[in-house]
Amino acid sequence: MHFLPLIAAFAGLASALPSAEPHVLHEKRDGLPVAWRHHSRAERSTVLPVRIGLKQRNLELGSRYIADVADPKSPNFGKHWSAEKVANAFMPSQETSDKVTNWLVSSGISANRLSHSVGRNWIEFTATVDETERLLKTQYHVYQQKESKGYRIACDDYSLPQSVRGYVDFIMPTIQLDGLKPVSQASPALQAGPHNNITGLTGIEYCDQVITIDCLRAIYGIPVASTNHSGNELGIAEWADYLYLPDLKVFFENFTSPKIPANVTPDFISIDGGKTSNLSLALLGEVVESALDFQTSYSIIYPQGIRQYQNGDSINVDSVGTFNIFLDALDGSYCSYEGGDQPYIDPAYPDPNEYGYTGPLQCGGAPMSNVFSVSYGQIEGALPRFYQERQCHEWMKLALQGVSVIYASGDSGVANRYNSGYNNTCLNADLGYVDQFGAKFSPSFPVNCPYITSVGATTLLNSSIYGGEKAVASPNGPLSFYSGGGFSDIFERPSWQADAVQNYLDKYSPKNYTDVQFNHSGRAFPDVSALGLNLATVWTSNATRGPQLYGVGGTSASAPIFASIITLLNEERLGQGKGPIGFLNPTIYAHPEMFYDVTVGSNPGCGTPGFPAAPGWDPVTGMGTPIYPKMKDVFCGLPLAQDDTILHQEAANPSNTVNKRELRDLVECIAHGLRTNYGIGAQGPNKDVVTVISYGQVLVSAAFFGVIAAGGVYSAASPSSTVAELARQVKIGNSRLLICGKEHEAVTAKAAKECGLPLSSVLLLESSPEWKLRSLEGGIDVVSSSRLSWQKITDRQALKGLITILWSSGTTGLPKGVMLSHENLVAETYITALSGRQWAAKEIEKGNELPAVQYRTLGHLPISHIAGLFGYLLAPMYSGGSVIWMRRYNWENMLQCLKQYEITAFYTVPSIFLRISKSPEVTDHFKHLVGASTGAAPMDGKLQMAANAKLGSGQDAMIGQTWGLSETTGAITMMPKGGSDTTGSISPILPSVELRMVDDDFKDVESGQEGELLVRSPLVTNGYYNNPQATEDAFHDGWFCTGDIGSLRDGKFYIVDRKKELLKYKGLQVAPAEIENVLFTHPQIKEAAVVGVPAPDDPGTDWPRAYVVPVAAGAVSEDDVKAWVADRLAPYKQLRGGVMFVDGELPKNAIGKFLRRELRDRAKREMSIKAKL
Repeated sequence: MHFLPLIAAFAGLASALPSAEPHVLHEKRDGLPVAWRHHSRAERSTVLPVRIGLKQRNLELGSRYIADVADPKSPNFGKHWSAEKVANAFMPSQETSDKVTNWLVSSGISANRLSHSVGRNWIEFTATVDETERLLKTQYHVYQQKESKGYRIACDDYSLPQSVRGYVDFIMPTIQLDGLKPVSQASPALQAGPHNNITGLTGIEYCDQVITIDCLRAIYGIPVASTNHSGNELGIAEWADYLYLPDLKVFFENFTSPKIPANVTPDFISIDGGKTSNLSLALLGEVVESALDFQTSYSIIYPQGIRQYQNGDSINVDSVGTFNIFLDALDGSYCSYEGGDQPYIDPAYPDPNEYGYTGPLQCGGAPMSNVFSVSYGQIEGALPRFYQERQCHEWMKLALQGVSVIYASGDSGVANRYNSGYNNTCLNADLGYVDQFGAKFSPSFPVNCPYITSVGATTLLNSSIYGGEKAVASPNGPLSFYSGGGFSDIFERPSWQADAVQNYLDKYSPKNYTDVQFNHSGRAFPDVSALGLNLATVWTSNATRGPQLYGVGGTSASAPIFASIITLLNEERLGQGKGPIGFLNPTIYAHPEMFYDVTVGSNPGCGTPGFPAAPGWDPVTGMGTPIYPKMKDVFCGLPLAQDDTILHQEAANPSNTVNKRELRDLVECIAHGLRTNYGIGAQGPNKDVVTVISYGQVLVSAAFFGVIAAGGVYSAASPSSTVAELARQVKIGNSRLLICGKEHEAVTAKAAKECGLPLSSVLLLESSPEWKLRSLEGGIDVVSSSRLSWQKITDRQALKGLITILWSSGTTGLPKGVMLSHENLVAETYITALSGRQWAAKEIEKGNELPAVQYRTLGHLPISHIAGLFGYLLAPMYSGGSVIWMRRYNWENMLQCLKQYEITAFYTVPSIFLRISKSPEVTDHFKHLVGASTGAAPMDGKLQMAANAKLGSGQDAMIGQTWGLSETTGAITMMPKGGSDTTGSISPILPSVELRMVDDDFKDVESGQEGELLVRSPLVTNGYYNNPQATEDAFHDGWFCTGDIGSLRDGKFYIVDRKKELLKYKGLQVAPAEIENVLFTHPQIKEAAVVGVPAPDDPGTDWPRAYVVPVAAGAVSEDDVKAWVADRLAPYKQLRGGVMFVDGELPKNAIGKFLRRELRDRAKREMSIKAKL
């Protein structure tokens, strides 16, 4: 430790003058720890090295600083601090240093006896026992440790002047006593003996006997590692256990896949005398912990490397304070700025004892790792509060710098280990000190620190990798083993775990446990868990037999597994150009979906059954065990879009915007208003239907999510609905509340009246000049000042709950209410985004730099359709992009917006792409485009290429086709990013989608033949709202019948037409869409639609009849049109029903599909008139 002397000359000792100001108690030790005995009164002339730790600044802001860089919802996630910024933020003030210095001088400790640390954290001086007793109003005694026979001088309590106490953190030496052992160490004692065959237990079929890397990959979904970014080496800290390299080589040869080369070794970092291993240490069993840590970790993360931080000489390895020498070596500010090492707790270097380390204390210089795995700990109740708080603050500072610190939670359940012979030690229920027979649960240190990630232990349930996991319960053998967990008596519960822990206390904690057993408001641990029993470990326990395979256990097995997973995730993030994750816990608790929920087992101790595992978080297994793919999705998706990212903007009024923070606030306010004013969701979810009719606008997203957050069901009405159509939908949906935009106020009010609903049950959605959701009757504005937080869904069945009803377009019949669930919408969002992520990963692997593109799309399709709902309300939220809203589609306005807002992502229907391809006014409108797609109807390859020529800078094959229905939550096929196709195919099917093509008897058709497409997927609806018959008709043996006719040619899928739209000509099928695609290619045809009319001499035969909108009046004749088709299609597909020319536009629904029903009605009228004539 480096000190700056205030006076160069050291003055002689002087008698301290008593302070006139009354003293108040500063610290007190409750009772004498079980490992110590009182020896004698301290000699008054004995000289003590006194250190005063000064209060640091801004420690109360630590959790706020952490949340800013580690909360997954923070825009500053991952923006970690520099070491210099950390030091400056917490350095004690000059006022603090002056206040304590003046007190000491006024009390007789002259200024020339005082030294101050560089960072003002410490004041040091020497004084006799007599001086110190009078200074601190205390008495010093000599205590002897029962095992080592070592002596310490300490007091039971001490006091400070009231005016000084607030500036002092603690004083040394006072109440501190040491001599502790780690609470979690790997133990082969849990295995009856070595396995006879060291090579015969690989593969998942042996996971019930020994856990190898094959088991871990199968259970947790861990991929085979392939990258090793420099600086991302995993850090493993060791004390009193030494890595024996011959064992590591044998493990590599037999238990890694792919096999790790024998010459691979960790980077060895010796800290204050840390040494390498040899055979004698292996035979003594002092290599098992290191063997487990390094063998397990290498098998997961190789080719990434490992740093071995070997701490302390053989004299001091068991000292509790060796955690501080580790921190000293990592961060020089801890010893030169903070002076974190404590006399009588921390080892002192140089050490004059035999075998002691004779070099100076290492202060900085050791490389910092992004992740540290530590399998050691001590008892909270045996250490002074100040010591733990001071060190916890240091872990907090490392967290601010982006370091993930992962500790084993302990192996004694709710009890603890205290020296050899005290393996189930608890606390005295009255005074809180360590007591072998105490009734109070004994939490561990430093896992009690909120800034540590604590890992508990599990084992296979029913001895199968497919049967889940349970908390470890291995009560027999030299070391009884239960997953450590509990509640701190020192540290308060941090905000990020408050809800999860309170849920456990309310529902599952044994009701007979009171504050006698544990602190109900303390920091709870563990945070997570991982397998911790029978981990494959090679150890030379006998020189004759040589290396043997053992199944090793302990939470010290679980910690390196979890730390290795985090190292892999950091590899993924570094590959994306991001930084390390850093502090994990806020994200762990915010995303329970990342973990398998372990609900079986308990952690006995202290004469009790301990805590039971339970759904959600529990003090046995934490949030559960890792699901690597889901952890990757979450951690690699951070940071999310920043709070000021504009998500919604009105095209006609660019100043009318909603950013991410505003939307989050609006949703919770609307949810509260709907619940309190209208009881939406009050009787439970999936019951209260809210009908919404509006054009696209910036607040539609808030209404959508607000209804769902309240517990309601969002029912989307077409903006083109008449009063009768809207009233019918309201009645079928049993809706008792309607929301409308300004343009639909009159229609909605009339529909409500027809349904018997008062105007108070109609809410008007307004975004300008103020955000409002007010009733037409007045008096109620649902945008309240209070909030209703989202309910997190953890129950699998609840994911299937109804949240949205979309009404099928009705082009061929009356609309039906398509029911969509949480699972449907989340699955569609995730699966459709997957290809983009996979493409990005491949580009990074190639060394290519990803383009920085801001996602901007144009909202011009109706939000009542799945394309608008998903494309404008869900996908941009997930991508952190902006939606520019057009109230209604208008060709001229669309072209203007494409240029003005530099649209980068564009989805529209084939009819609009047709107009784009034929319009000379489309020039550079798409120059910022990076992605385009189409759906809702088949699109011919020639039209696709013609439209492509107008997009971007003439880029080829930019448009990707998708195919899906409202019943499949939208797209179930999609062109992967970077892929292309110009044949008119609907692109490859998405993951988790199964597709069949069948004939009318539901028999699979051969490749090249046409058949109806059947789908099975998590994306498929559960059916139609209040329409069981339609639901039954739509499914066949669990497959959804889409009604679309398709074919598979050359490995690609093509849509022919809707089954109901197919025409029959003399027994042959004719698809109107195929004829339409041919007509679209005619240069003088703007739009065209084909329907069937009955043949005059054969009512069972359909004649195709075309309705055509020419580019200009008279530009094309009927004969021209028929000839164009005759040259390109088979004779049975000709326009025998005639060609009719239409002025303006053909009738379409809101999504742009041709309303063939109206055209058929028109044809009947025309043919009836002709017949009469």
